Amino acid sequence: RAPRVHGQRRAGSARNPAVAGALRRRRLKVAVVTVAALVAVGVGGWLVAGGDDDGDPPRDGGHSASQDPGTP
Repeated sequence: RAPRVHGQRRAGSARNPAVAGALRRRRLKVAVVTVAALVAVGVGGWLVAGGDDDGDPPRDGGHSASQDPGTP
């Protein structure tokens, strides 16, 4: 090891605030990128799943009430 002044912190030490800050920033960046990717996948899946109706109105399956009041 290279000699150091008494009381000086070692580079790469867990107590070194510069290293801890850099690691914290890196973890934050990874978390932001992960959340953005999950949101993009979720929105893409939602658009793909909801895009197959082609704008057609729903068909009457015979289970709804009649629109003609004279028909039982």
